[in-house]
Parts: sequence; C-alpha cells; structure tokens
Amino acid sequence: MERKKISAVLITYNEEINIERTLESLDFVDEIVILDSYSTDRTVAIASKYTNKIYYRKFDDFSSQRNYSLDLATNEWVIVVDADEVVTNELKDEIRALLRVIDSKSVYSIERNNIFMGRRLKHGGVNNDYVVRIFPKTIRYKNKVHEIPSTGDKSVKILKNSMEHHTYKNYRHTLEKYDHYTTLHAENMFRKEYKITHWKLFIKPSFRFFRHYVLKMGFLDGRQGLVFAYLSAWGVFDKLVKTWRMQNGEQF
Repeated sequence: MERKKISAVLITYNEEINIERTLESLDFVDEIVILDSYSTDRTVAIASKYTNKIYYRKFDDFSSQRNYSLDLATNEWVIVVDADEVVTNELKDEIRALLRVIDSKSVYSIERNNIFMGRRLKHGGVNNDYVVRIFPKTIRYKNKVHEIPSTGDKSVKILKNSMEHHTYKNYRHTLEKYDHYTTLHAENMFRKEYKITHWKLFIKPSFRFFRHYVLKMGFLDGRQGLVFAYLSAWGVFDKLVKTWRMQNGEQF
C-alpha cells in the first residue's frame, strides 16, 4: 500500500536550546512547518537549516496558535511536535510503517518520557503521559492552556514506542514557563468568575504537593521528584493568587 505523506507541525518561541535536537529527529517526515511567535533568540536561524516553511504569528493562546499552524501544513496527515521533544528511532520506524496502513477513522497517541533536570521522571503522576499527536490536519484544538485536539468520534490508537520530552532548559526558564502558564490559567479563571477563598489558597497547593510527592510516589525520583512536586504546588498557588489579584484590578 502506498505510504501517506505527513507534515511535522511545531509552534515555537525562544527554543534555541532544544530545537536543533528536535528537528534532527524529524528526518522521516515529508515536510516541517514552524509557526514562530517572533522569537528573539536563534530559534529561527537554527530552524532555517531544516525547513524554509517558517511562519510568524503573535501568540494569543495555545489552541489558536496550534490551529493556525495546522492550516499551514500541505499534507493530509500531521504529527504535532513540541520544540522540546525528540522522536526516537524506534518511534520513527513505527510511524513509517503506520503511514502505509493509516486509518482515517483513527487518531494516534504517543507516550512521552518526561526528562527533568537530567533525570527521567518515572513517578509523581507524570509517567503514563500519553498525547494525541498524529491525526488529519482538519482536526482542531480546544482549551487555551493544556490544549488538546478535538478527536470527536475517531478512535484513539496508542503507538508502542515513545518520544522524549526534555521539559527542563534551566531553572530560570522553568520559573518563567510556570509564570506564563499560571497567568493564562488565571485569566481563564477570572473570566469564569472563579471564587478564591482562604481555604483554597491553603489546601489546593498543599494537596498538589502531597499528590505528586506521596500519593504518586514522586519521592522515588530523588531530588528531581521533590523539585517537580514543589513547582507543581507553587503553580497552583500562583494561579490562585493571580486570579484573586485580577479580581482586585491588578494587571499581569
């Protein structure tokens, strides 16, 4: 059976640390499409060595950015890849075989191995991290933060092999990333008139830490597991405080 063509679609912003490793792993696709949010580092210069299909759009939210990027692809099928992910050789071979028998009534989910501060996190609730990444480009994303594709009545099939997810650049970048995400979350909660109470400010971050570190056994991931649990708890606290302050007229 003839192999279907596939486009790799990425959205980027200041990813010079990771993007070359990611693009090198996409040597099996027929096209690489990048939608950049006006990076101020060497992201575009590096990417231009791998593709001439680089476009620009000011970032507003993740789903809008994803959907715009999908429309730029010229092939029916796409694989959506983040600029901090790497497609392993085993996964490449599996996708090559899949493209000969790919089913238009299905979408395909891939497991991510999350690598944080040089260590793969095998516990703490970030194991078994599956994301739908191969689908027809006509599918649309939903949710402004932690966006997911709307798969409708299509069946979700899970591929056997995984990709690497290098979530950590450096500590400063990690704090900036959390700050960006919590602001987007807070804006959404503000629009929904989410009620902030003293009790929520205390219990929700505390439970998030307990969940990741104790219930999901993040303590087995060493120092990295401890730091990840603390950052997750801080993220919950930060978005709640930002929502509360937005309700009091503060700008973020």
